[in-house]
Amino acid sequence: MPTQINICQTSAGVDEFIRRCACVLNTTIFAIVQDVMEMLLSEGHIPSVHQLYPSSGKLSSPYSRLASVNLIAHSINASAIILENIDRRMPLDQLSVLACVSHDIGKIPRLLKMVDGAYSRVKHARASANALQDLIGGRIPPRQSELIIDAVRHHHEYRNFGPIWENLVKADQLAREKEEFLLMSTRRQ
Repeated sequence: MPTQINICQTSAGVDEFIRRCACVLNTTIFAIVQDVMEMLLSEGHIPSVHQLYPSSGKLSSPYSRLASVNLIAHSINASAIILENIDRRMPLDQLSVLACVSHDIGKIPRLLKMVDGAYSRVKHARASANALQDLIGGRIPPRQSELIIDAVRHHHEYRNFGPIWENLVKADQLAREKEEFLLMSTRRQ
């Protein structure tokens, strides 16, 4: 397996992400983001893409290259896309940050095992939504909770599930594009 590359740059990137969230998120959303980050920091040192067929160690395809980006880094990278343009007066922006940071936590083996069936993009999305539901635990209004959990649960489906889903899908895609670009740039040096 290729060496893990942390695109968001070491623990300084994590600290900066937490500081930025503290400045723009309301205290309840920030507390949930902190809980997600705690989980990621203890269990997220795994590839951000699931490898059904582990490669020979060569970084030949975009998919195998992205396996070198750990789950913590990808979660922060996706969230940073939203944070770059956040309007703290807009609750959907704040919920979108939470959706982005938590959208792939279901790839954590302990959480993935809680959902029946073979690995699939839908399975990890369901595991992420289930874990997020537990982390939210009634701390935000039910309608907001439903919107964010639906966005995370369906982030690999190609049917619009609303503005949080839309923000999450775009941020996830842009984060992957940036990660791929940085990996290719690093590889050429």
